[in-house]
Amino acid sequence: MFEHTTLKDLIPGLNGKHGKTNGKPFNGFKPPDLPQLLTPANGNGNRNFAKLMSSKGYLEENMSNKVMFDQPILVRDNQGIIYPNTVNVVQGKTGTHKSRLIEGICSVVLSDETGHEFLAYHKKPLNQKEYAVLYVDTERNWKDQYLYALQQIKQKAGYSLNAELPNFDFISLIDIPRAERFETLRMYLQHIRRQLNQHILIVLDVITDCIVSFNDVKESLELTDMINTMINNEDVTFLCIIHENPADQSNKARGHLGTELLNKASSALQIGFEKDKHQNNTDLIKLTYLKVRRGRTPEPFFVQYDDETNGLILADNELVDKVMSSKKAKAYKEDIKAFMGELITEPIDRQDLIKALTLRFDCGQRTIDDRLKQIIDREELIHDHAGKRCRLEKRKEGKQVIFGLEPVNEEKYEGDNDLPL
Repeated sequence: MFEHTTLKDLIPGLNGKHGKTNGKPFNGFKPPDLPQLLTPANGNGNRNFAKLMSSKGYLEENMSNKVMFDQPILVRDNQGIIYPNTVNVVQGKTGTHKSRLIEGICSVVLSDETGHEFLAYHKKPLNQKEYAVLYVDTERNWKDQYLYALQQIKQKAGYSLNAELPNFDFISLIDIPRAERFETLRMYLQHIRRQLNQHILIVLDVITDCIVSFNDVKESLELTDMINTMINNEDVTFLCIIHENPADQSNKARGHLGTELLNKASSALQIGFEKDKHQNNTDLIKLTYLKVRRGRTPEPFFVQYDDETNGLILADNELVDKVMSSKKAKAYKEDIKAFMGELITEPIDRQDLIKALTLRFDCGQRTIDDRLKQIIDREELIHDHAGKRCRLEKRKEGKQVIFGLEPVNEEKYEGDNDLPL
């Protein structure tokens, strides 16, 4: 049996920069730096043990101190959305303006203008922390497409094109062989962390292109482990962009990497076009919070593409009313499935479900009964509010008829991007 050991027992004289806080709240964000004496004398075992004891020592030293959470980097409607030293995700299907959304967010982080906003996102007013942005692109050609995007970020942040921004860095991995991208990215992140003194918002657009296969468990874990290590030991935050599976009703981020990334994320935002009654894309774009670890989950909101600014703006109320009214015209099965995915968070009585669906889709009970029977008989998949694949189940409890969403075996579908729904 091991005796109880503190970090001070292992490393004499630790009461320095990261030692005791004398009862005052600890405002740092990372465990103590590892002294040189613990680096590789006896291989990985010693290094890992040293890391373990480092984090253990931090927890011991600060157990009795009040935790002082960092101020959020990005705020909307008085609620923190992105916090320092976290992993954050933006997901959506191809062509849904994910990169334009990220451009606007980066412009807010970089801007020195008081009150600068993008889609009502803004920096915390009293937050004095200085930020830098590192934008890592993997998709666009760097001769014009990526270059234009970088220019858009500068201009939307309030700077001229020839203004020098030492806190804005950018690279492209498009010319790096895919098998070598992870190691190249890792080396550059170590390099830029030494170059910049500010807290760095690291954008990976898109993260699945940073490894060979987004369905490879080992590769996915290596990348997410590296990100987790950095947010715990460096002054960085990650904003990762990822595609969703192509299947029409799927809102799952692609592959094993998408699954792992959403598990690690502190916030996850989905962007996608609202459909009309024929399931075609409209001009209305919906932003939905799939996950917010700190605080309540905010309500979805709508935006639209603006030709004049070549970016996203808050949607016009008339457009929202027009699109949403047209969706109520018929009780289309795919719309009903999407609505039930959000509605049924726990088993629901049949009468309550029928009432909610007839009101939402302005139709009769017989129509809803027909749609529900089709969905159950064909064992069609429904994505619940957390994005998990489920099937609609119907059962009797005494005299009551109860409907619920039963999760399916995700392993059966992992990596199957063309699964019919």
